[in-house]
Amino acid sequence: RIAGYQITTAQSISYKESQTKETVYGKGNEPIGIQRGQKSYSGSITLLQSEYDALVATTKNKSILDVHFDAVVSYGNSANGDKITTDILQGCEFTDAENKLANNETYMKIELPFTFLRLKKQK
Repeated sequence: RIAGYQITTAQSISYKESQTKETVYGKGNEPIGIQRGQKSYSGSITLLQSEYDALVATTKNKSILDVHFDAVVSYGNSANGDKITTDILQGCEFTDAENKLANNETYMKIELPFTFLRLKKQK
C-alpha cells in the first residue's frame, strides 16, 4: 500500500537501513572501538506501467516525485503456515523513476528508488 493506493502487481520491493560506522583508535595501531553515526533508510520498488500510472494520477502535480507516503509491506504465506510479517516504512519519497522495457517483454516495468525516515517492524 502506497499513499493509500493498494499495490497488487509489484514486481519487487527492497529496502534497507544503514548506519555510518568508523573505527576508533587510541594508543597503538589496533582499533579500540567503533563510533556509530547517522542512520539512513532507502529502498526500491518495481511497478508495472498500469500501477505506476494509477499512482501518478493520485498526485496533485501528476509527478511521482511529489508523492509523500507511508508504505505498509506485508509478506509471508499463511497457506504454508507462515506468520504474516508487516513492516511500515514511514515518510517515504521517491527519488527518481526509471522505465525499463526489454526486447522480449510485453509490458513496461518502472523502477522507483525511494528514501524514508523510519522503519517500524511489527511483531
